[in-house]
Amino acid sequence: MTANDVPYACRPSSAAGRRGRRRSAYEAPRAAADRGTRLGGAESKRRRRPRLPAPPSRVTLLDGVRYRKVSTRMSGSATVAAGVSLLMVLLGACGGGSSPRAPVIACLGDSITYGTTHASPTGSQRDAKGGYPARLARLLGARARVLNRGAGGASAGLWLLDPHQGDGPALWNVLKRNLDPPPGGSPPAGAPSLALAVLEGDRPDIVVILLGVNDIFFERQQRGDAVVAVTFDRLDRLREQAASVARTVLLATPLPNHRDPPALVSDLARRIRAAHADALPLGERFAAADWERLLSDEVHPNEEGYELLARIVAEELERRGLIATHAR
Repeated sequence: MTANDVPYACRPSSAAGRRGRRRSAYEAPRAAADRGTRLGGAESKRRRRPRLPAPPSRVTLLDGVRYRKVSTRMSGSATVAAGVSLLMVLLGACGGGSSPRAPVIACLGDSITYGTTHASPTGSQRDAKGGYPARLARLLGARARVLNRGAGGASAGLWLLDPHQGDGPALWNVLKRNLDPPPGGSPPAGAPSLALAVLEGDRPDIVVILLGVNDIFFERQQRGDAVVAVTFDRLDRLREQAASVARTVLLATPLPNHRDPPALVSDLARRIRAAHADALPLGERFAAADWERLLSDEVHPNEEGYELLARIVAEELERRGLIATHAR
């Protein structure tokens, strides 16, 4: 260490320098101040250098782990290097070099979520790109992982069935054959519904629920207009159950179609909007885009319709700050 490495160090021409003493960055200023020595070596009785605080022998990090300093005898450049090293340790302890995990989005629904384009008693066809969930996954890229939890013919009532009783076990096996990726093993013992049995395995951050038109279709003859209230109650229960595993649950308004009475579909959408300020306006935005040309049959979207649904969901997720905004 040279005299230039330490503030207030004794020059070689001073008395201390002639004696060949070498002092540390903390010791030299204190000794010079005690003697009243100027930088040039002249004695002064009036001006005394202030004492510097003693160096700490230990440093305590945020996690409480204590690191002992290797030496207090460091030049100015070595002190800077040690400070940089300590900063890097602190950043590492705080996870400064890690990136956040991409959120998992589970899309729960019926054949519209599954991606059916044409349905008939003899069979059905699926969107070549996998419906709106798969298209959403392509739009979001690495920003999110999207799971398609749509099943053809499913209703809100079906998703609420107990997976351990009645038709539940058989339906669970059907879901295991048709969902991709399939739920594993048996349904969790405490899961009260098929929906929660699937979601507990997925552990999603966000759940998008698009259901209701099949409840209206299957039960309208039996229940009449009261089917809307029954369907809304089921959707609310599904939303509540999904909220037990996901931080965000978005209940989507139903899409308009040519199969179900428009008044009933509109009434269901109105109830959803009135009860949930954060409802996903899929039905409204789909209808505003000349919806009739976006259907491939009475109820299912065509490829253009599925692409629009994916873009609507992506825009809504970005606007609400639920996923990172795409760099433009």
